[in-house]
Order: sequence, then structure tokens, then C-alpha cells
Amino acid sequence: MALGRAIGDRTGVGTVLGNLGVTAMDTGDLTGARANFEEALAIARETGDTVGVDVWLLNLAFVAATEGDTATALTYYNEAARGFEAAGDRSSQGYVFNGIGRVQLEAGQPAEAIAPLRAAIALRQALAQPHLLAESRLLLAEALADSGDLPAARELLALALPTLETTGLETNEDTQRGLWAAYRVLAALGDERAAATLNRLHNEIEAAAARLPVDVRQRYWEMLPFKREAAQLWAA
Repeated sequence: MALGRAIGDRTGVGTVLGNLGVTAMDTGDLTGARANFEEALAIARETGDTVGVDVWLLNLAFVAATEGDTATALTYYNEAARGFEAAGDRSSQGYVFNGIGRVQLEAGQPAEAIAPLRAAIALRQALAQPHLLAESRLLLAEALADSGDLPAARELLALALPTLETTGLETNEDTQRGLWAAYRVLAALGDERAAATLNRLHNEIEAAAARLPVDVRQRYWEMLPFKREAAQLWAA
């Protein structure tokens, strides 16, 4: 990055900063992630890198949501959505709709989460993205269960579980969040598979944490609200 700064390669510097933000986010360093993404976003705006702008907005939205700042997360997501729509990037629009739905679900607004999650499902189904489709189905199942529609939640869960149980989802974090959604739906249904699903979630987080430096493992365990909620159940 120092070389990029020295030769005036602003785009290259922005890419490095964004990558540093991803690394920080993956280890639970939200402060570092936000700082790097904000600088990368500023450079992308300055250089007219519209793709970079939308990508860093998407990442900043996730950081804000993780920090519990729902309003800021939705602002970032909505700006990114306009950029992806203008570019005709339907796959990235799916990430935005899924992110908006997840933010609203985790903010205790399951009814509001339903529409964006249905939009994400429609896009991901049309684009033949099975792992991303399973993720959105699991989140929608959780939102529907929280809204009292258990039959619809059960149907979506049945569609998503084969992918979750065999290959997992797109990333480690997606698989973990998918398992939490599955657990919550199964628990709401009184399904005996809930306990095994919660145990698998523990094992998935433990395995991912074991690959990180020792000094960041506890932060990784605690960085997301669903992990903190699950930890209370494991401790009970």
C-alpha cells in the first residue's frame, strides 16, 4: 500500500484498504473494518470507481448492522442498491435485499423483513444460486416463524436444509447464521432436531475460531448478536 501511495495509485490503495477491511471484519475487528472501508469508499468516490463505491457500501452496511446501527446500515444498503440497479448487477442486488431483510429481522422487525427477503429469493432463484438461495430461505423462514406463520416457515426450512446440511452456505459466517435461523425455526416448531442444530452451530464457530490467531478468538465468538444469544443457550 505504501508503494501505491507513493506512485499515486489511488485505486490500488483503495483496493488494499478494502481488503484490509474484509480481514478485520472476518476477525471481529469492527472498528478497524469500518475505518478501512470508509477510506476505501472515499477513494472510490474520488476516483469515480462506481463498482468500488457499491462494494464498500455493502461492506459498511454489514459493519453497521453488526454494531446494531440499523438506520445507518439501511442507508448504506439503499445507496448500494441504487448503484447496483443502475449497473444492472442483479446478483449484487440479491445481496442487498438479503442484507436489508437480515438487518430488519435482527432489529426485531420480522414483518418488515419478509418483502426484501422474498425479493432476494426471487433473484437468487432466477440466477440459479443455490447456496445464496438457501441462505435467504432460512432467513425468511425465521422471519415468518417470528411473525407467527409456522406452516410457511416449515416449508421454506425444508427447502433450505438439504443445502445447509450437505455443502453449507457461501461463507463460514453464512453457514453459522443459517444454522441459527434453522435452530430458531425448529425450536418454534417443537422439532427435536433443534438441539442437534444448535450443537452443530457451536462446532462450526469453534472450528472457524480455531483457525484464527489466539488473541482474536474470543472477539470472533462474540462479534455477532446471534452468536451472543447462542452462547447464552450453551451456557444454560
